[in-house]
Amino acid sequence: MTEPSIIVLAGDRGPGDPLARRAGVPGKVLVEIGGKPMLSRVMEALDAFAAAGETIVVCRNHPEYISAIDSGRPCRRIDPAAGPAASVVAALDA
Repeated sequence: MTEPSIIVLAGDRGPGDPLARRAGVPGKVLVEIGGKPMLSRVMEALDAFAAAGETIVVCRNHPEYISAIDSGRPCRRIDPAAGPAASVVAALDA
């Protein structure tokens, strides 16, 4: 296995998160800033790293999340683990 060059942690508290609830989205990373979900902005920023290897995005398997990570950059999505540290371990093991 080749270790990923980039791991994006986009797990969240889901619709129970106050910011997500106020914005009417399934998770905080989908709150729009300047008309784009925060997660989309992260993915677009990563496009500048053309030489980077594999990107693993840790996020829920939900259509809005999938749409937000589709910046054209090849990436692999995995489900979040119990917390941020466990999600990093899961991404490294993926």
